[in-house]
Amino acid sequence: MRHSDSPLRQIRRLFRRPPGEQVAAELAFHVEMRTRELVANGTPPAEAAVMARAAFANRKAIAAECVSIAIETERLAGRREYLSDLRDDARYASRQLLRSPAFTLGVVATLALGIGVSSTVFSLVDAIFWRWPAGVEAPAGVQRVWTVDRQGRTGAESASADLEYPRFLAITAAAAPNATALYSVTPDASVRIGAASLPIHLAYATASLFPLLGARPMLGGFYTADEDLMGAGAPVVVVSERFWRSVLGADPQVIGSRLDIARTPYTVIGVAAAPFTGADLEAVDAWVPLGAYPGTGIGGRAWWESRNYSGFQMLIRGVGGHDAQFAAQATIAVRSADRQVGSVDSTVRVTTGSLILARGPGEQAPELAIATRLGGVALMLLMIVSANVLGLMLSRAVRRRHEIAMRLALGISHARLARLLMTESAILALLAAVAASAAAAWGGGVLRALLFPDMRWAVAPMHWHVLLFAGVAAGAVALLAGVVPLVHLLRSGTSIAVKSRGRPGGRASSRVRALAVATQVALSTVLLVGAALFVQSLRNVEQLDVGYDTDRLIYAGVRPNLPADRSAIDRRVDAIVQSLGPATGVERTSRTSREPMQRGGFGIPWYTDQDSMGARTGFRPTVTRVASGYVATVGLPLVAGADFRPGETGVIVNETMAHGIWHARSPLGECLHLGRRDSPCHMVVGVVRDAKRSNITEPPLPQYFISSADSGVTGAPEADMAVLRVRPDRAARVAATLRQRLGTEFPDARVTIDRLSTVMDTQYRPWRLGALLFSVFGILALAVASIGIYSTVSYEVAQRFRDFGIRAALGARLLHIVAAVMRAGLVPVVSGIGAGVIVALLAGHAVAALLYGIGASNVGAFSAAALVLLIVSTVAVMVPARRAARVDPLVALREE
Repeated sequence: MRHSDSPLRQIRRLFRRPPGEQVAAELAFHVEMRTRELVANGTPPAEAAVMARAAFANRKAIAAECVSIAIETERLAGRREYLSDLRDDARYASRQLLRSPAFTLGVVATLALGIGVSSTVFSLVDAIFWRWPAGVEAPAGVQRVWTVDRQGRTGAESASADLEYPRFLAITAAAAPNATALYSVTPDASVRIGAASLPIHLAYATASLFPLLGARPMLGGFYTADEDLMGAGAPVVVVSERFWRSVLGADPQVIGSRLDIARTPYTVIGVAAAPFTGADLEAVDAWVPLGAYPGTGIGGRAWWESRNYSGFQMLIRGVGGHDAQFAAQATIAVRSADRQVGSVDSTVRVTTGSLILARGPGEQAPELAIATRLGGVALMLLMIVSANVLGLMLSRAVRRRHEIAMRLALGISHARLARLLMTESAILALLAAVAASAAAAWGGGVLRALLFPDMRWAVAPMHWHVLLFAGVAAGAVALLAGVVPLVHLLRSGTSIAVKSRGRPGGRASSRVRALAVATQVALSTVLLVGAALFVQSLRNVEQLDVGYDTDRLIYAGVRPNLPADRSAIDRRVDAIVQSLGPATGVERTSRTSREPMQRGGFGIPWYTDQDSMGARTGFRPTVTRVASGYVATVGLPLVAGADFRPGETGVIVNETMAHGIWHARSPLGECLHLGRRDSPCHMVVGVVRDAKRSNITEPPLPQYFISSADSGVTGAPEADMAVLRVRPDRAARVAATLRQRLGTEFPDARVTIDRLSTVMDTQYRPWRLGALLFSVFGILALAVASIGIYSTVSYEVAQRFRDFGIRAALGARLLHIVAAVMRAGLVPVVSGIGAGVIVALLAGHAVAALLYGIGASNVGAFSAAALVLLIVSTVAVMVPARRAARVDPLVALREE
């Protein structure tokens, strides 16, 4: 290959005149030749000169055009020459890499691991936080509406995107003339296609949703406000283009056909144009009018008049830069609407947030929080990989020191040498980026399935954002891995390298490699500390007492899609439940209005004979209506009093509520007035131990139970759910039998069968995922760091082969040689562990909120991580140290 221009080319460039001078000389030559021609034909010399110049009167224009052509020709020639040189460099670099297949494969695999993992995590974070919902017009102008309440005795604020219809009406009136919309997605609906029943993501939405988001129909049209009247919503449906193609077979005659969704017939009136699938991460298959929402109402009020249906999301467009003004007006409107329905909460306020839900002011779900922390973990792993590759590239450059020095001595320019080395690192990075992109395409789906197993994503894992990230990461690593060895080689000089014939590269390269090792160890320490903290947190969470017999409980509910006689449904459900009997493993049964560990809770005003503590902010007990025998069925331990007997009325309170109201006094026989101050006395008949209400890590919360036999409590929920206590080994069979029988008995209703153990698995999942993912990343980091330590020490031993041989020949003990190698290899390891401990202490606040029962600076976690790293590093150093001890002095002296 050509490493520099030939001497002839250099001489030609040295004496080449600028294009302007060349063109001027050429034109002067033509003028002179024309003059001579005219003189030869008998024209006087003076006249001939004038005539010749007249023939070239536009010399300036010709000169300018010729100069432009010459410059462009020279530029194209330079570009061709540069591309030719670059092609030669690429061929040479490829040959060099093929000569070292182990090195090439190791670097590419290591880089692909780091970039692939980082790209995988980036694809998840990008989809959650940065990618706008597909098909939404000008999404930056759409905002979500949030309500902020003060919770608990501390007065801490909690934001929620869930809204009730009365509040939506109040905010819409205050926001006029801005466009607003309200919707709710039901992910567990079903659609009947032929004889098959398929799952469908169904959205109940106001007619204003489509114009607000800028959606367009591909076929038919969207429903109107006249078809979206509350309580009289038209039975029409709009389906997504994805659903139309995948389920309906892209039928062009679909408009006017009927779909049985949630056992209710709907007429298809439109197909939304792709790629629109709604405003959330999950893709919506179909939209029906919000007026057709199957709410049953509570306390004599329709669902759209009640404050108990809060699972709706509100969007607004057009607020622009007037967020504060809108929030103030909406807050006043909401508080006024709350007072009209008897709410005593005067602290609620309204705010807005991004259309992207994860960017809102609400507290992140544990899975989202883990995803964001994984971004930092993946970045650390990428830095570990970069340091590892840097060490490998530097060692390779030192081994080629003699070759590079010879090229410099023969006249290769520094720029050409830099291009040569950078081309080699760029080829490695390109191969790694291709492998990493393929890994990210697969890993993105795996990571989504781990963190969000029940979500059907509206966007694919792979996106040009991910490819760009992989390319930028590969380019950055390639630049680092190419520049650092180049700088080291240029600073080391050429004469010594020529004489040394590739012997040790000096202290500078050793320091750089030691720094790379220390960096890998430090970051690995941080990841291992995080893994240890999450593993211990998982153990702490799994040891918590939930308060219920989780492995024995099954909850069964029937939700009619159309208005129905609730008491008749409950009697039929009870008959089916009782028919199972002890032979199937059912031990006890009861009824309840709410199963444990579900989001939210129901509360009504309450009063005692002494004061009106029910109006006190920060003490808000939730109420659950239960049937007789409920306490024994679910396994709640009784502290005092007794369980409800058949037909008995009264109240059972938990310990937190008893202490909060009556303090050290026994609550048995005390009165609670529910709903109104003048309501009848509801006597406390029992006290049960505290149990988790909605979250496994929540503090003890006040809670009480009222009997299903008590019909005098206005606004309390109905006990419309059966609860069964079964033998743990029969739970799965009982649940399947119950699902089959209830499905047959109620074909036009939504049947839910939940095992509490399965519900608890979703509570444990964030902790298990945190422990699993942080452990996997920590193990990967440990593996990469140990390989880096081993390769660095092995290279140092190989470079000092003669030195060890001479020492052995002069009588050095083998133990001293091993100790010298161990000391040199472990010094950067110990330094890295120390630095990693400091970084982990400083970064502990980032994961402190995700831990439970353990501090971010736990000594045990830090000690375990340091010990594991020290043991693995010692093993990695010991292998090349033993090789150094086995050096044959005669061989070393013969080579010397």
